[in-house]
Amino acid sequence: MRPFTYKIPSSIREATSDFGQNSGFVAGGTTLIDLMKLEVMTPSQVIDINRLPMRGIELTSDGLRIGALEKMSAVAEHPEVAAKNGTKIRHI
Repeated sequence: MRPFTYKIPSSIREATSDFGQNSGFVAGGTTLIDLMKLEVMTPSQVIDINRLPMRGIELTSDGLRIGALEKMSAVAEHPEVAAKNGTKIRHI
């Protein structure tokens, strides 16, 4: 694996402003590190977004809003999701 810098931003703005052409985001179950070990991906900077406020499950008039870092097990167990089978799902 090639050397890289590792950053943990404290805000979404910081994460996106630090993101460069040779950067990669890591969160949850992503396989970025595995791909880096195989040198399929070789970012010089890895930005860990796990601590950012990008979670939440909300049923709106437009459908179901699921935060980018929400665990699918939490979505499946959410009472509104279980009660509304067939609701249009839109990822944001």
